[in-house]
Amino acid sequence: MKVAAFVRGPLLNNVYVLWDESTKHAAIIDPGIASDDLLGVIQAERLNLRYILNTHHHFDHVDNDSFFREQTGAPIVVHQDDAALLEERAGVAADVLLRDGEELALGALTIRTLHTPGHSAGGVCFLVEDHLFAGDTLFAGSVGRSDFEDSDGELLLKVIAEKILPLPAATRVLPGHGDETTVGAERANNPFLQGLVG
Repeated sequence: MKVAAFVRGPLLNNVYVLWDESTKHAAIIDPGIASDDLLGVIQAERLNLRYILNTHHHFDHVDNDSFFREQTGAPIVVHQDDAALLEERAGVAADVLLRDGEELALGALTIRTLHTPGHSAGGVCFLVEDHLFAGDTLFAGSVGRSDFEDSDGELLLKVIAEKILPLPAATRVLPGHGDETTVGAERANNPFLQGLVG
């Protein structure tokens, strides 16, 4: 598996392109503001974009969904609980609606959906091998905001404790903003998570 990370837009969003090296099947995760130039990267690597994956519906993560769908024909993918707000707020109708635990094939890779509501009702993380694409669920030293109308701070901590912290310590966490971290580092040092897992 290859992963390329790019920082784009005024909110310094992390946009990820991942692909299976053998088939060149690729996915882009959270193609937000000012990420349209990544089409050139995809073309230069001769990748076949199979999915446009959204970790949640917020505008800074989905701004270029329609652009990539128009340019490549790849479907827009989001959790079913964020689909209505994605269409209402961003004017984007998703092509594929996910549920917790659902898996998508990307060449020889498997993308597993972890429903992690709290930042948004349909927030998800995508687990691919030892990489967790965490969106705005978990950051290095912090967690996602919970002051939006469809947010729930207590629920966010609960799902992080139940679904993310039990993952192997070496699991790489690639968040929607900021630096990469690991599950082990956040389990040990993240001040929001202390006492959540024994």
